[in-house]
Amino acid sequence: MSDWTPTPEQRDGVIARTLEFFRDECDELQQELGCPRPFIAELLTALAQTYAD
Repeated sequence: MSDWTPTPEQRDGVIARTLEFFRDECDELQQELGCPRPFIAELLTALAQTYAD
């Protein structure tokens, strides 16, 4: 990872809100699909890999 680190305001603000949004969206997707939690984890892993260096 780079030397960049978020400020406390960023962590408590936009980052926390974004993580909450992702959790809510994943919960809704899991309910809609009726899939197990590991499937959602696989989707999130695939998404994370698009941002890996």
